[in-house]
Amino acid sequence: MLHRPDHGEAMVQTELAIIRNGWGKEDPAYRRLFSAQFIPGGTPEQINWFSELERISATPEVAGRIFDAVQHTDVRALLPQLKVPTLVLHARGDRRVPFEMGCELAALIPGARFVALDSENHLILEHEPATEVFFKEVSAFLGDPRPRSWRRKTQSAERTLRSIMGSVESSPAYKLLAIAAVVATLVSFAVWLLRG
Repeated sequence: MLHRPDHGEAMVQTELAIIRNGWGKEDPAYRRLFSAQFIPGGTPEQINWFSELERISATPEVAGRIFDAVQHTDVRALLPQLKVPTLVLHARGDRRVPFEMGCELAALIPGARFVALDSENHLILEHEPATEVFFKEVSAFLGDPRPRSWRRKTQSAERTLRSIMGSVESSPAYKLLAIAAVVATLVSFAVWLLRG
């Protein structure tokens, strides 16, 4: 993502220092920088929840490695080789990843469909009209009828995720397993992208 005009090496190093020095602390001030970029339209409860999710989902070292890898990975040259149906959804006011990058991504993938979401959040929130658009577009893309009870499913998923978070936070074994799963997923995805 270093090809972003607003995100040069100096900014990457600043964010990396914040991750390495503040990510695992009980004081959420450091993580709130990222929460404010991912869900600026979130309620205080949602921002606190997301900040806590960040803290327990990765150690500062792992979070730093993931961030650094994402910033220094550029797959734009590979995108024209994709030969699969592709749907790209991107929020117009996204503060984490500029809207122009979503447009560029879709433009580089042959036949990709691009849908702009009216939101400032990188992670859209259930109360936003963009959420309806998101579910409608994904359902149409998959050839499925629009989910009738997506709100109930979202609330059920949130309860499940909170339960899992409680288990992860209280168990060192779950923390190690979660870290290993994230690292394995990222490595597998990177290898898949590079092999084309």
